[in-house]
Amino acid sequence: MGALKQGLVVPVYAIAIAFVVLIIMLVIIRLQTHSLSSVGTKSKDSINTSTKGQEKEVSDLISVTKTDDLEFVAAIMAALCAHTGKTVSELNIKSIKRVSGNESAWRKEAILNGNG
Repeated sequence: MGALKQGLVVPVYAIAIAFVVLIIMLVIIRLQTHSLSSVGTKSKDSINTSTKGQEKEVSDLISVTKTDDLEFVAAIMAALCAHTGKTVSELNIKSIKRVSGNESAWRKEAILNGNG
């Protein structure tokens, strides 16, 4: 009976030690989470402050890009009007896509006429 009792005591101690270690790890993780969450909010505040200045720069860049795109469309529209002899109100550009390669019909025509 003594061997049976000793055989049951060892696993009970092992399980108890495992639970104690798990509880200690839980406490450590909670402490780290609490201490790191306060650090995270401070860095988020500084990030928000620094990104506010960058948002203005990005919006300025986007407006410049839209203006450049509008000028690009206007230049293409003027070239088409000059080539076809139609007025701007007679033309309707639905989309503009870049052609892969440099050998477009427009480029070949420009080269033949000595303008390219």
